[in-house]
Formats: sequence, structure tokens, C-alpha cells
Amino acid sequence: MKGKPRILVMGAGGIGGIVTAALAEAGHDVTAVSTNPEIRRAVEQHGVRVRDGEEQAVAAKIVAAPEGKCDYAI
Repeated sequence: MKGKPRILVMGAGGIGGIVTAALAEAGHDVTAVSTNPEIRRAVEQHGVRVRDGEEQAVAAKIVAAPEGKCDYAI
């Protein structure tokens, strides 16, 4: 594996969103997958919103279906 591993997170709800946000904040190449167009639109426009005392938005990639190869899938 050369460079950063590509990580795919299946789902962008409560758990998938937190995992995606944490990995994105740590600088990983992470993409969330959601079949829900409303969730995809919200993440594309506002990022993944995480509340830990105060709310923050973390920019993240999100797609409707996996594309290409990934090194890890969660």
C-alpha cells in the first residue's frame, strides 16, 4: 500500500458519521457511503455535524455507492 490508505465507512448516521468525522479530522482519506440522498446533501453542504459539548462540522466525502478500491471498509 502506497501513501495513505483509503478508508470506506458504510453509513453516515450516528455511528458512521462519528467514525467518518474522527478519521477525516485525523487526516485520513475517508469516504462515507449513504443511500439516503438527504443525508448526502446535508454532508456535502454542511459537513458531518458532531456534538461533543459544542457542535462542530467536519468536511467529509460522501457517496451513494462505493467507487473503486479501498484498503479498509468499516
